[in-house]
Amino acid sequence: MEPKPDKFLWPPNPTELAAPAQPLSEGARHLLTHASDSVDLDVIAEEPADELSGEFEIPASPIPPQGVRRFLEVVETHFLGRTSAPWHIRAANWTRDEPGNYCPRCGTTCRPFQLDTLTDPATCVRCRGKRPAWDRFIRLGSYEGVLARSVRELKFGGLRALGESLGRELGLALRAEIELRSINPSRVVLVPMPMTPWRRISRGIDHTLVLARGTRRASGFAIQRLLARRHRPSQVSLPVSERRRNVSGAFFCRRTVLNVRPDAVLVVLDDVRTTGATLTEACRTLRAGLNRRKGAPNKQETSGGPQVWAAAVGVAPSPGERESESEGARGNS
Repeated sequence: MEPKPDKFLWPPNPTELAAPAQPLSEGARHLLTHASDSVDLDVIAEEPADELSGEFEIPASPIPPQGVRRFLEVVETHFLGRTSAPWHIRAANWTRDEPGNYCPRCGTTCRPFQLDTLTDPATCVRCRGKRPAWDRFIRLGSYEGVLARSVRELKFGGLRALGESLGRELGLALRAEIELRSINPSRVVLVPMPMTPWRRISRGIDHTLVLARGTRRASGFAIQRLLARRHRPSQVSLPVSERRRNVSGAFFCRRTVLNVRPDAVLVVLDDVRTTGATLTEACRTLRAGLNRRKGAPNKQETSGGPQVWAAAVGVAPSPGERESESEGARGNS
């Protein structure tokens, strides 16, 4: 009688645990040690998530990620591999704009002597006589060079750690402005530019929400998603002349806008301000929602109501700025 064949096993060479789950240090939940692992997971758990390799050092985040977020960052860094340098390496020769280097009302690049400081906020020649949809504008710099490349990699490459680093830089700039104006931090609310579910699925990342979370880490301000968005064609795919019409009516307020405190400072966050059409429409929609609340101040009493600020990582240079830069480059060559 022939011997009975061995029982068919699947998967082949099943793995066996060499040790039960072990507790980890701060920043991780548990560690599963495997007999065939050739990687020291204890070392991995201790390394910073933004690290490209062991030769770089990163300052610790004020609020380290926990749980699932920490696990995903470890997997991204040490198993999938980073294909791009972290922000602290990119920004070695970069500094964010000081308030006097751009107009605090419209956000365009200028110099202190070009600002009319008799108004609050100060105005430049481009926005003089105009009424932007926001009360104040905060930015990190002009949308070019390392800042532009980093935003594009966040938006289309899904590099979350890079986005949170940019958000922290924006949070530091915003926090400095809030302290300069002696505003109670509890009044400040971050409102990320909304993204439709379809675009969120197609891109795999809500990059503005990632920026907002990084801003919250550096500033401590709360995040409230007060705006929602109807799906429209991407602004990038349209000529400048059609962008304002494309975003008209694209935003609407959530019901949570009714609970906003009367003296709140709402900061609408976006990655880039190109023509300003998207930020303008979002801020106008937010103001309209605030004015529909019970007991909201009328137009003659807006000084006592909520303020709407706008903040962006980068502002696209105007055609005049590009021409002056190119002429300067030709003169130096």
